[in-house]
Order: sequence, then C-alpha cells, then structure tokens
Amino acid sequence: MTKRSRREFLRTVVVSAGAASVAPGALVACGEDAGPTRPREEVFPQSVASGDPRPGSVVLWTRAVPEDEATDAAVTLEVGTDAELASLVSLDVAELTARADHDHCLRVQLTGLSAGTTYWYRFTHAGTTTNVGRFRTAAAADADVPVRFALLSCQDRVGRYYNTLLRLLDDAHDDLDFVVHVGDYVYETTGDPGFMMTGGGRGVGLRAPEEAIQMGSGGGEFFAARSVSNYRDLYRAYRSDELLQRVHEKFAFVCTWDDHEFSDDCWGATGTYTDGQQDETDVERRKNSEQVYFEYMPIARDVDGAGALTVDPATLYPDNALYRDFRFGRHVTLAVTDYRSFRPDHPAPEDAFPGSVVLSEAEVRATLARLEADGELETDVDTAFAEGGFRTYVDLDDAAFADHRAALELLLTGAYVAEGVPMERATTLAATYATGRVDAEILQATIDAGRSSLPAELQGVGDVDPEDPTLERGLPYAATGKTGLVGQLGARYLVVQPTYDLIQAHRARVAGDAAADDVLGAAQESWLSGVLSGSDATWNVVANSVCNTTLVLDLGAFAGSLPPGLPPERFYLNVDQWDGFPERRRRLMDEVYRPANAVLLAGDIHAAYGTDFGADAEGNRVVEVTTSSVSSGTFRELLYNTGSRNEAIAGSGLLEPVTNAIDTFMTMAFDPLKVARSDRHGVTVLT
Repeated sequence: MTKRSRREFLRTVVVSAGAASVAPGALVACGEDAGPTRPREEVFPQSVASGDPRPGSVVLWTRAVPEDEATDAAVTLEVGTDAELASLVSLDVAELTARADHDHCLRVQLTGLSAGTTYWYRFTHAGTTTNVGRFRTAAAADADVPVRFALLSCQDRVGRYYNTLLRLLDDAHDDLDFVVHVGDYVYETTGDPGFMMTGGGRGVGLRAPEEAIQMGSGGGEFFAARSVSNYRDLYRAYRSDELLQRVHEKFAFVCTWDDHEFSDDCWGATGTYTDGQQDETDVERRKNSEQVYFEYMPIARDVDGAGALTVDPATLYPDNALYRDFRFGRHVTLAVTDYRSFRPDHPAPEDAFPGSVVLSEAEVRATLARLEADGELETDVDTAFAEGGFRTYVDLDDAAFADHRAALELLLTGAYVAEGVPMERATTLAATYATGRVDAEILQATIDAGRSSLPAELQGVGDVDPEDPTLERGLPYAATGKTGLVGQLGARYLVVQPTYDLIQAHRARVAGDAAADDVLGAAQESWLSGVLSGSDATWNVVANSVCNTTLVLDLGAFAGSLPPGLPPERFYLNVDQWDGFPERRRRLMDEVYRPANAVLLAGDIHAAYGTDFGADAEGNRVVEVTTSSVSSGTFRELLYNTGSRNEAIAGSGLLEPVTNAIDTFMTMAFDPLKVARSDRHGVTVLT
C-alpha cells in the first residue's frame, strides 16, 4: 500500500467510525446485509465545495450521481465542529435530494451557524461518502480579528494544469478565511487555438456537440458551448481536477463571473466571436450558461433562504442579480459586483465602416469646450481643434452627394460580403454606414478602388477633395485605429486613447447619454454606493471581474518604424475592460470608491498589477490589486501570440522588444500603476 493510499484508508476508517458512533443510522450500515458501495469518484465525481460564508450561514455543494442517472439521488449531509465529524451539529436539512434536472447538483444553504467558526462536512449517497470538506463562517461584525483571503482568476483547463493552486494547500495558508474568485472559472470553448493549448490530454469533450457552436475550419474545428448540456460538460470537466477539488474542500469561495462563463468578451447576451460578421445576441444561450453556473457554484443570492437551493428561470438574464455583499468582522466589507450582465457595447463596433464619422465638428468643439470648462484641456478650444488632427467629411444625406451615397452603399455591400458577412446583414450594414457624415478621404479612396465595379451610371461619380477648406472636420471610426470593416483592432483592442476618450466624453458629458456607459446598471450601481457609504468597516473591498487600471501602450517613441496602419499614438490595449468606459469609471472613482477608501480586486487580464489611484483633497484614496491567471496564458504570452498573427506587426521587428518590455511601457504610460508582472501565473493572498 502506498503512503497516499494508506493515509486515505486510515482517514476513511477514522471518519466512518466517528460518524457511526455519533450518528447511527445516518449512513448505510456496513454489516452483511449492506450491498457494495460504489467508488467515491463515481458517485461524487466533483467532490464538495462551500461558498458565500456569512456569520450565521454558508452554502454547501456536491454532485451526487445515482446508478440510474435518470432518477434523483437521496443525499445525507453531516456537519461537525471537528475534522473527524465526531461532534455533529444538529441540522434541519440533513436529508436532501440531488435532482436529475439539476444535473444532480445539490446546493444547500445552512443557517443558524456560529460566527467565526470552522466547520467540517460531508455528504453521503447510498453508502458512499464524499471527502470531508471544511469552511469557516464569517466573523461577527463587531469581532476585532484579522481577515486573510486569496484572490483567483482565469483557470483555463484545455492543455493546462493548476499547479499554481498548490500554494493554497501549503500549511502556511491554512488560516485563509475564504477565497474570492473573480471569474473565468471555466472557458466556454473546447480548444480555441487563439489562446488555448490544445495538446496535453486536458481537453473538454461535449456529449452533444450538435447543440454547440462549431468554430474554426480546415481541420482546426472546435466548439463553443451553447446548450445546458454543453455548459454542464465544462463544469464537470473543470471540477474533476484534483487540485481544484482540494482547494474547494479546504476553503469557502466567494465568486462572481466574467465573460468566459458565457462567451469571450461578451456584453449582456451578445458574443463577439465573429468580430462583427454576425449578430451574436443569443438570450437563450446566456440563460443556459447562467443556469449551469448556479447549479455548479456554491452561491446563494437570497441570503435569507435556507435549505436546498434551486435555479429559478425567472432569476436568470436579464433579471439576474449576482451582485451581493459580505461582512467579515470589524475590518472588511466585501462587495462583489457583476460587470458583464448590464454593460453596453463599446462605442466603436467591430462591424463599423472606418469612414463613418462619429463626432461632427460641432460635437467635437462642444466636447472640447466641456473639457476646458472641467479643467481637463491643456489649451483653448480653437488651438486644440486645430492641432487635433480632425478629418474632413461630407454629408451623404445632402442631395448633392446622392450618387456618392448610392455608390458607397453598393461597394460596402460587396466589401462586407467579401469579409464573410452574410448578404442580408451586409446589405443592412451598408445601408447604415452609407449615410450621414462620411470621411472625405476614405469615401474617395473607397470609390476609386471600386469604381470599375459600379453600374455605368455611377462610374462617373465626381471626386471629393479631402483638402477642401470649406469642409467641416470631425472624427471618424478610423481615428480610433479601425482600419477594416470587421475586426477587433481599433474596436476592442489597440484603440487610440485620445480619440476614444473624446467620444466617451461627448456621450457622457455633452450628449447626456447615460445608457452609453451604464456598465453596472442603475440598480447595481445604487446598491454598490449604498453598501460602501453605509459601511463602518476598516477596509471596504470591491471585487470586480476586470480591472480599473489603465493599460496603455504609447507608441510615440517608435514613430517612423511602425507598420502601415499603426500610428505613433497612445493606445488602450483592451477596451473590453474598464478602460472601455473611462467616464463611468471616473464617476465611480470620485463618487463611490474614493469616499469609501476602497480596495479594488480584479482579474481577467492574466497579469498581476498593483495600482494606487491617489488621494483626493480630503486624503481619501483608492488602490487596486489585480491577480494574474491560475493557468490561462499570461498577458505577455497573449500579446505576443496576437501580434504574431498580424503580418505587418510581426514583420516590423517591434513585436519581441515591445512584448518583452510591456510592463515597463505600461508603468511609464500610467503613473498610478506601481507594480506590473505580465509574465507570471499566480494567486494573490491579501491580509
């Protein structure tokens, strides 16, 4: 017998003996009449988990699979105050049912527990018991005790392993009160070659691939989950990992979701796989992902509930409310937010025509005037406008440009189809963008390139002079860095910061379009403000799935050596994060976070950052701790892989030196960023 099996054997004997002596009848007897029990890993393949610890309650979870999987499973729960479960707690919910229509997942909320107390627990089905799990309830609100917890994010399984989690199993971390997981607990694809390692035997198979979204081509096909069955397969596979199981057995988790629990870079019920080729709004898919998330995660949205928890379809998107708050003694209030469910799309759509003008001259000037009034413009409006690089445009709604409009609509229709956009959608997009204000230079270049393909009556359409001094100047999508009809660059990634900020400032401060950056939704934002303003804890901690830290790459130093289409500008690296909503972020900083001296927690970006956003006149400040990924490719790795797929960038000679020095570039471009490590996986522990 190996050391491991001997230890497990002895532990099983001790646990079983303790349970039999204290709670006779709770387990199936081990005498001659008892039938053979099934292996633990067969009955409880995902072990156990606990979550949402409060002073008097906790959520316990397991998945109990009966021999006949079409039936429900009767489950017994035991909770005790010692590891051997010799001293059991009296429970009102000891006899439970793991329902087949919940994939045999069982979530139960226990109440009436003692604050600041460590408990142990296990489930039993048909004579087979789970491993013994452990959790600690939150300290009472008046308890003067330290709080120590871990922060996790991004645990891709495909081709990757969870070695990073071994740190949490060290004796040195036995005293952690809980673990905060800020999202990307699973990844919805079975092997995306863009960022996943498809070898190594750590794949995720789907029982019903015909219900999934097929992606890739030419022998590189893979799937994205869409159905309830698909999403269940993800959680079954991820939670079968022994290391992840051991961490769940040891600590209670407090979780929120990010994008991959539903769909990469999602907003609301909309995915972004095709970068604008298709409308990927899919409410049913969103609901399916949420149903399975709540089946498998130890979460209770109703803090007053007790007993077994079910998934009510009425509480799923768009009526979900995952955000919730916790109190841990005198020193920590923890608010857990939901960034993905309510936010809008960013203002530069992936399917936008680069020549379409976002801001007219009047709108640009009005925005500059507002920035000047707010003390944020370094010069006067006229000088800022003259030096801003704004571009001439014409109005296609003017009768004088009727032929230009007709020509552009035809050319855009063909161009969108050539980019893989279905004809019906291509026609709609072309009609949308071949109207109103259009950049003069891009309009002329588009017509020149396609003139010979136009009908005879339009081939002679007149030229537009981009240098015409009588034309007004504005800001097209091209000024955000967008060069193609469909694609991420200039839309979600590598977006020109000054231009993007000007667009958002106009929407928020001039146009008064509150919905344009209503990221959290009115109800959640009001809740968050109330939690922080009403807290008397030493530390007010806010868990976000994505970071508030500005991630900027300033290419000004590389002027003259950049590939075509990549200007020497300051770029937001990723506006899928809070960089995508700078105006709302500023308001939250000034009105919600800084008055509460908030500590922000974040993940998503696969890098570790420490950011000090500074203090206001009263000395109130905000800091942010961003944790790296458990296993997903590091930020530096992702940047390199993305750049290498772009021929111009890969051939520029800049890819390697820029990615190798990315942390230096970002700390230089954003002074509040004090610590940056984009090349390491990790977990973060905070006290």
